[in-house]
Amino acid sequence: MYSAPDPRETEMRITALQILPLLFTGVLIAGALLGRTGNEGLIPSEQVSSAVGGDLNISSPETYRTG
Repeated sequence: MYSAPDPRETEMRITALQILPLLFTGVLIAGALLGRTGNEGLIPSEQVSSAVGGDLNISSPETYRTG
């Protein structure tokens, strides 16, 4: 017996098909611009750290260690 597909499932599938290519494209562009660990991207890390902010004591994992 055939049952009609749930409209909510169809809507979620369409939304996923629309957003996933944008997500993957954004990740690839960010990887090319910012680089990865050990490799410099198209934007030098000095420029990124000056725009975002340097390494603060609050953001360092060492400040959270006790003992």
